[in-house]
Amino acid sequence: MAVGVVGATGYTGQGLLRILGRHPRVRLAVATSVREAGRPVAEVLPEFDGLYDLRLCSLDEAKRRPVDVLFLAVGHGEAISFLSDYPYLSKTRVIDLSADFRFRDPAVYQSVYGKAVPAGLNRKFVYGLTEVFRKQIRRARFVSNPGCYVTSVLLPLYPLLARRLLRPDGAIVVTSASGVSGAGATPKSETHFCEVAGDYSPYKPLREHRHLHEIEAYLSRFGAKLVFTPHLLPIKHGILSDIAVRVKDAPKLLEEKIMSAWRNAYRGCAFVKPVAHLVRVAETAGTNLAKFAVRVDPETRTVLIFSALDNLLKGASGQAVQNLNVMMGWPEETGLLGRI
Repeated sequence: MAVGVVGATGYTGQGLLRILGRHPRVRLAVATSVREAGRPVAEVLPEFDGLYDLRLCSLDEAKRRPVDVLFLAVGHGEAISFLSDYPYLSKTRVIDLSADFRFRDPAVYQSVYGKAVPAGLNRKFVYGLTEVFRKQIRRARFVSNPGCYVTSVLLPLYPLLARRLLRPDGAIVVTSASGVSGAGATPKSETHFCEVAGDYSPYKPLREHRHLHEIEAYLSRFGAKLVFTPHLLPIKHGILSDIAVRVKDAPKLLEEKIMSAWRNAYRGCAFVKPVAHLVRVAETAGTNLAKFAVRVDPETRTVLIFSALDNLLKGASGQAVQNLNVMMGWPEETGLLGRI
């Protein structure tokens, strides 16, 4: 199966190339780069030497070369632009890693990202939180991959709220920390090594971070509101989200009920692992795994959930390929097991 990656030299694009190179059912046929068009993939990205005998191409050239599946690993607004005149759209499956088609309501996307999304095109997309919306993804031709912070929060919370096992008494407080790769490959002074090494700092708190609005969009059916504070970790990749939910009653027994609900919700899922110990970022780095744990404090009626994943894999490229596997009816773990 011929696959194309638009935005192959960004971090999520590189992650896709890494996974697709070990996937037995696909062949990379198109890889784009605005800056490096015309150069061999292995010359720009030496880790792929011997794996890909392919030159990077421009966006215009990609539109002249049909593929079976197209991954869009581009900035917000760029996926809309590319697809607006993509001539093979009716014959191609699309998996978009930008935020362009994540919101069911185009008006919400426009208010958060300041760009308009065509309502007709937006309706074609299914939200790609694999373990929650697997049935819809299986029937889809267009999938919008969730954000990395969003995945770390929705995976543990969604089944608990859906089963009414958690009934928040007030806002859910989420404190997340991500590696620097979450800021993307484009150099910025605030993510320069000398700025982040040895430091730990909050950024875009409360309603400033766009992922807060995406999380609330999918928890709104449960009436949930969030207080969200992301932090920058001086590591390359990985996310740890601490999720504090105050409830009306929090007996110690609630811990086992939550673990049982997770096991039931994610039974047979290769990449979601509820665990008894407190999770660490290093456990999931370089994998497509999401791991979470829970502790309950009856005195303060607080449920505290710890959720870890790799922001570039389960939070981006890994989940995108997982969605491809689901769409095609292939084993979900194809190309994704072990360290990537």
